Amino acid sequence: ELYLADAPADTIGGWGQPVDRVDTVMSTELSLSAGGRTARYVLLWITDLGPNQRVTVTELGVRG
Repeated sequence: ELYLADAPADTIGGWGQPVDRVDTVMSTELSLSAGGRTARYVLLWITDLGPNQRVTVTELGVRG
């Protein structure tokens, strides 16, 4: 899930609703969209680690 905010929050609920989400990742590359919104802070929230209980993020970029 991708969250945007102008100020960071202490809890996930404080970030509001996700602006984009992916339910199943089937490749090694993933793109999420902010839908034209702007914000100072970006949160990538991984909700399921999969069967191996492991996720690796090697690069995260923000364009805009």
